[in-house]
Amino acid sequence: MADAGEFEGEYNAAGEFEGRGTMRWADGDVYEGEWKAGLKDGFGEFRWAAEEGGSIYIGEWSEGNMHGKGEYRYANGNVYEGSFVDGAWEGEGSFRFTNGDVFAGVFRDHKKEGLGTHRFASGEVYEGEYKDGKRDGVGTMTYPNGDVYTGEWKESKMHGVGTYKYKASDDIYSGAYVEGLKEGAGTYEFGKCKSKLDGTWEGGTFKEGEWQFKDAGSYVGTFAKDGQPIGPGKYNFLTATGDLITQ
Repeated sequence: MADAGEFEGEYNAAGEFEGRGTMRWADGDVYEGEWKAGLKDGFGEFRWAAEEGGSIYIGEWSEGNMHGKGEYRYANGNVYEGSFVDGAWEGEGSFRFTNGDVFAGVFRDHKKEGLGTHRFASGEVYEGEYKDGKRDGVGTMTYPNGDVYTGEWKESKMHGVGTYKYKASDDIYSGAYVEGLKEGAGTYEFGKCKSKLDGTWEGGTFKEGEWQFKDAGSYVGTFAKDGQPIGPGKYNFLTATGDLITQ
């Protein structure tokens, strides 16, 4: 290190950097802070040269690595603040994006992992589980229009079983999703008329099952993409006397 730049500070009996000191490397990098046995150790600030990105780290070090609590400021304006282990984001932390997004939660090897909350500048808020940097597991997404999805996620898409509540209409879908679309068994209840679709969904549309009308019977059969009955099916009507008529 010593022959790669210029050091000003304290030394130990063995001639190693130890205590407080400043190292200026020939490439423009600068470290100011504590040293132990020739390595960055304790609290200090490292400023990368503009040619290397111009980022800044302020925080704790151990044996030459960012280790402990610290803040890493990227040249593009993004900021990570939290726990480091051997140079990597590890443990509790937060990441502030230049576009206004903010994530707070658990990291592992620079990626979101475990529980966390992401508040998007566009208004969405996700609270739940992450895996390998993506929404994965169980979580809740609240959208700017008031819609709320709670359920399973995979690769940052609704995937598995969940419930989606539509704020404007009070409609509720509960059932299966595949890569963000309704797919498989599910029930859709209309908030205004209280009728209900119960059956099989495909590519986001109701394919086959029962359309239950509140206090008025039901239709069982197949459905077109526009949601209207099509093909073979049967209607079940309730008369004023409560008798069931099928046709």
